[in-house]
Amino acid sequence: MSNQANIKLVLIGNTDSKQIMTEFTSVKNDQMKNDSHMIFNKICQGKANYNHRNKIQLNQGYAYFITYPDNRLYFVVAEPAYSERVVWDMIDVIDKENIFLLVNDKGELNANGKQALKAIIDKYQDISKVNKIKEINDDLSEIRDEMHNNIKKASDNILNVQELDDKAYKIKLNAVSFKTDAKRLERISWWQNCKWTLILIALVVVLLLIFVVPRFW
Repeated sequence: MSNQANIKLVLIGNTDSKQIMTEFTSVKNDQMKNDSHMIFNKICQGKANYNHRNKIQLNQGYAYFITYPDNRLYFVVAEPAYSERVVWDMIDVIDKENIFLLVNDKGELNANGKQALKAIIDKYQDISKVNKIKEINDDLSEIRDEMHNNIKKASDNILNVQELDDKAYKIKLNAVSFKTDAKRLERISWWQNCKWTLILIALVVVLLLIFVVPRFW
């Protein structure tokens, strides 16, 4: 762990009951502690702006805090040079671990909760280790995304093959239908030709009866 305390203070509180559930400090600084408590009290007295990431400057560094709809609040004081992105990442980890649920009858964080919180803070004290972990997680995420893309491509290929099969089947049905229609049209055309042939024969016979037969009589 780095000798420098990058994460100086972490406070978890309830803005509805105005209770500080736990407070972890890695450096002894009464001014920082008093400033943090004063800000916490102001947040409790004001109108809550849920899910909004706040950042203010203190003499001891930067203070980051966020309040959630169930009135739980996370408050962190970090070194000015410490990455803001990493601070919010640590807060997200603390929240996802549901540490705020590990409380005693007084509504304060119990021994297990404090131990879990300290383990997370210790991990984030050394920014080089955090960046290394993030690099590994990014690599894993990249591999996972690539696997998802490959699965999607394979699925798309299966769907494309299915679509081609459906199109081929439709073409086959259309060909059979076209062949049937062609035969039907051929029969109709043959009957029409026969009809016109019979009409012409009848017309010739009538003309013969009218113009030729009387001369022989």
